[in-house]
Amino acid sequence: MATQQSGAIVNLVLFFALGCGGWFLAAGLKKPAEQRVAAGTVNISGPANQPGVFAGDAARIAASSHPGAEEFDELASRYGSGSRDLALLALPLLEKWIARDPAGAAEKGVARVLAHAPDILPQLFRWLGAVESLPVAPLLAAIPPGPLRADGLSALAAARGSSGLDAGLSATLSRSERSLVLREWHRARATAVPAAAETSARALTDPDDREAALSGTLLARAAADPALVLTSSSARQDFPAIAKAAFEAWIPRNTSAAWAFAATLKGDKRLPEIAAHMILVESRRRLLSEALPEMTALLERLFPDGLPDEPLTAFIPALASENPASAQKFCDSLPVGVRSRSIVLLFDALCPRDPSAAWRLASAEAQKDSAKDRRTTHAWKSAAARAHATPQQRVEAGFPDLADMTQLALAWLESDPAAAIAACCAPGTPSEVQKLFLECAVSADGAFISPAELLAWADKSRQPEQVVSAIERLQPKKPAVGK
Repeated sequence: MATQQSGAIVNLVLFFALGCGGWFLAAGLKKPAEQRVAAGTVNISGPANQPGVFAGDAARIAASSHPGAEEFDELASRYGSGSRDLALLALPLLEKWIARDPAGAAEKGVARVLAHAPDILPQLFRWLGAVESLPVAPLLAAIPPGPLRADGLSALAAARGSSGLDAGLSATLSRSERSLVLREWHRARATAVPAAAETSARALTDPDDREAALSGTLLARAAADPALVLTSSSARQDFPAIAKAAFEAWIPRNTSAAWAFAATLKGDKRLPEIAAHMILVESRRRLLSEALPEMTALLERLFPDGLPDEPLTAFIPALASENPASAQKFCDSLPVGVRSRSIVLLFDALCPRDPSAAWRLASAEAQKDSAKDRRTTHAWKSAAARAHATPQQRVEAGFPDLADMTQLALAWLESDPAAAIAACCAPGTPSEVQKLFLECAVSADGAFISPAELLAWADKSRQPEQVVSAIERLQPKKPAVGK
């Protein structure tokens, strides 16, 4: 059993880390192969800092009169693909580039954003879509298939609707894409010129086109008169989307009235999804940790029989990002069954934000019943099963288990390898958990720190002999084929 378990640890690390559906990797915990650094170059004493570099680049972009492809490429080289700093600097550069040379920005900018800063693609198409001189067909063709396409189409359609330009319908659009474009175009048009949007919607002869356009006008009207639109559209299939738009506008204007109306939907199977969005709206306008008693009361009013996963999934990460202690307090105040699910969500929220707190949480949960400590085992048949598991299913599988600890190890080693390794080497840590963290550290699909670096760290920090011996037995894991 011991031999089988030792192999299972390595296999599960790679099983999850190689992209077999592990949802935690979608948050960017694993670097693409081209972004990984060679072993021996990782600083386990903390991230490098370059004071003044970002500010200097921002000032240069603001002063530049001819920003373009060369400047973008320089930023991508300096900050690296996918970095937050690159995205922040690329936005003002692209805005100035479009103002100076919209055709050039469309021709050369889209590919660069896709390659290096895909998160800002929707904003790029908002700017390009508002330029009357740019034909819409090439812009539609430039939006790639996959997860970015819907946001890109929505942004382009909304920009053209706001500017009074045609929707740019194309025979290449699927039925769902055509409905998306018509809905977002009419939504933006109705916000700017309501009468024009209504006239356009009525003129459509295809029933599916007309329904999509009507949905767009309702979304715009929901922001203007939420109570009326919510009451009149409750039987529609797209009611959740309409409700989200209504509460997005209503909560900042009249919080108590908005939540009171939501309470009239009690028992509606669509309410959990709607409530989750209301929580996100609240989190953008005030600190949930400071309004915790009020928010708890509001949610209990909507769900007197216990909070479902949807609002918990919205509330706990938002609260944890403000104050982990408040999030823990909220979870502990819940009934036993709901608390178990909420603790899983809190752990997931803490892993990328505060991995040391996630470590303490996992340790505390495991120590509640040492006979059922699952941190060195797992019961999942596949990574896909773990990826799609609900909080309740993870509780039943034994939280925290080896999959959870792998998730934590990868997140912590990404953000602060020295702290992660120090924690796993602390007295009292199960040897298999320690081994898991160290193997994640040297894996080419993990932090990719060389054993020599780990040994130097162990010597400098005067780690006990058993830790040194464990590191000496490690060998760097080769990258997977094709990675």
